[in-house]
Amino acid sequence: MNIILYLTVKEVPQVNVWLPNAITPYDVVNTEFGYYTELQYLESVKFEVYNRWGNRIFESVKIGEYWDGTYKGKECQRGLYAWKLKYKTIFEDKYYEKSGNVHLIW
Repeated sequence: MNIILYLTVKEVPQVNVWLPNAITPYDVVNTEFGYYTELQYLESVKFEVYNRWGNRIFESVKIGEYWDGTYKGKECQRGLYAWKLKYKTIFEDKYYEKSGNVHLIW
């Protein structure tokens, strides 16, 4: 008796997500703070930015929506801010989480 197996190999590309450590909103190049990757590979995101007292000043679940250095329409003070990113890719049924700090420079 012979058994024949058919295998399908599914290659899952590695999705690299990175965030800069500084934002300069008035700079022509670096005007918003966000995550950078191949956006078409993301299925869902939750992106948050916090001030030094732990208050959330930015939140988005829209893919590709980034923080512009403001809170309620006003420029935030320069300094260090914390961020959290939770995302899921179209390739895997699991969430990834990243966190860190960003310097706001005016």
